[in-house]
This record gives sequence, C-alpha cells and structure tokens, in this order.
Amino acid sequence: MKPESETIEIGKAAFIIPFWSDGKPQRLSYLKKTLESIWQQSDTAWHIYITDDFSPHEGDKEYLRNLQCQYPEHVTVTFLQQNHGCGEARNVSARRASADGRPFICWLDSDDIASPNRVAEVRKKFLTDPCLDLVYGNIEIIDEDGLLVRPELVLPSIGNIIRDINVSPLEGYDVWIKMAVERGNLSVPSAVNLRTNLALRFPFPDVPFCEDIHTWFRYSGGGAKFAYSPLIPTQYRVPQRVSGSESRVRAGGIENFNRYKCQYDTLGLDEAMTLARARGAVSQHETENIRVSFLLRLAALVAHEGQQTLALEQLEIAKSTNIDAFHRAQANFSDLLVRSLISLRNY
Repeated sequence: MKPESETIEIGKAAFIIPFWSDGKPQRLSYLKKTLESIWQQSDTAWHIYITDDFSPHEGDKEYLRNLQCQYPEHVTVTFLQQNHGCGEARNVSARRASADGRPFICWLDSDDIASPNRVAEVRKKFLTDPCLDLVYGNIEIIDEDGLLVRPELVLPSIGNIIRDINVSPLEGYDVWIKMAVERGNLSVPSAVNLRTNLALRFPFPDVPFCEDIHTWFRYSGGGAKFAYSPLIPTQYRVPQRVSGSESRVRAGGIENFNRYKCQYDTLGLDEAMTLARARGAVSQHETENIRVSFLLRLAALVAHEGQQTLALEQLEIAKSTNIDAFHRAQANFSDLLVRSLISLRNY
C-alpha cells in the first residue's frame, strides 16, 4: 500500500455531487454549470461522483446515464431506489470514492460553482500538513444567472457565515467549541474538502435538514484538524427571484425549519461533546458550559425570526443542562431580545 502522502500527491480528488430533479429546467442547467467548473480545474486529477436521490424526472436521469457513458473515466453515477436526502446521497458517493482509492473529497452541491484552483490548493494544503484533515473556503453568493449578489441582498444567515470567515476563520483542533459558542456554522458544504477516511468515519446523519452543521461538529469533536484557505471561494447559488430558501419550503415554512434546526444542531453538538470527552479534550463541566452558551445563541437566532416559543424552549433546555452555568451565561449574554425573554420568565 502506498503511503498516504504519495496517494495525496498523485491520487484523484473526488468531487461528490448529490442530485435530485423534478424536471424544472434550472435543475439540469445549474448542474451543467457545476460540472463545467470541475472540468476547468487547473489540477486535472479528479473524478466526479453523482448520486441521484431518486429523482422523479426520467429525462434528467437519462442525462446522467449518458454523461457516465460518455465520460466513464471521469464520471460515476449512482441511482438510489428511494429518496434519502442530500446527506445520505453524499455518503453513498463517499463510499464509492473510498472503494476507488480516492484520497480526498470535495463536497459540491449541484447548483454551486467550484473555484478553478480548488483541487490544486486542497492537495497542496494536505501535502504541506500531514496532520490536516479538512480544508474549507469562503463563499460568494450568485443568483439564478450566475451573477454576484450585492451584500445587502444576501440572507443574514449566509452573510454571517461570510463575515465570520473573513474576520476570524476557524482553524486547528476542536474548532467545534468556537463554532458552538460564537457562530453556529463553519461554511456551506460546497466549500468543504476533507480526507476520505474522515468522511467515512463521520457520515452525514440521516436527517432531512441541517445535516451540515451536525457533521462539522462531529468532524471536529472527533479530533479532526481544520484549515482555511482564502484562495478557493465557492460560488454559492441563492436564487433571488423566489421567496425563502428551498430547505425552508420543504420543511413546511420557517417555523418548522427552525424547529428542525434547533433539534439537529443540538444533537450534533451533543455528539461532538461526547467524542471530545472520550479524547480527553474537555471535561464534563466544560461541555455543560459550552452547551448552555450554544443554546442561548440558538434562542437568540430563532427569537429574531419571530419564534419566541421556540426560543423559550431552548432557554429551558439550557437551564436544565446546568443551572449555575445558565445563570453565569445569561448574566453576560448581550442579546437584548433573549435578555427580555429571560426577564419575562424571571429566571
């Protein structure tokens, strides 16, 4: 078996793309732009893995079959027999990439655009630091037509990710702590690259939404080392001629989506804390403090979207985690809306 450093040096990167289509024209047109960005990579040692997540549109599935037949050395397509969600679709491709010996993975959604130097930069990062497990970049927001979206039109949740990365990118070990207490996300999946064995060790959870944050928590809690590169921004598509994100629509609206988010983000954090304690990286007392601070921040997020009942639920969970930690954290928490909710309940 070749040493991993040699495998990274000469092995093919695996671009992993989950895909689902109901036949709307943009599904396929966006995918073609995504594929074009891979073909334009300066480092040509790559292979594309597409998992069709039980698309109902036969015409677009036929396109994928023809694509694989036309480029068998570059494209592998898997067709699922039932719909699982993009997380499991990525897991399926990751397992195939591992079986093919691909040393590292570039997650890329079917409507986003990869930087032309992505493979080259990620390969260089992994070769420079053998301990490095994950490399991520920032994002640029594009609209339906591939044009950059003005900053003032970017959704606040996405704008916060961009701002946080620009101001203070998370790097090193145990970044899950700052992610939990200070910001809530690392970057979008399409901007994340990692060693294949890390993807296999911590697959995406079987949940319909918010699988990314859940997974980043577990990567880091399990001991992975993260690094940031400013040289490979991903163009992240956010259509401007529709109202609300597609995930929120599929969830049944913003209230249902935020309820899912609170549930799954907290589950991911809890798993990260368990993993970190098992490594001796943190104590039980430290994880309780982190969890309380995380829940206060989560309460602030949903409160500002008008969901006071859900925010109060997060405060109750925080209080039940550790009452002393809750009182310390809330005394220093600056968000005025959450402070008013705490005062309302007379905590």
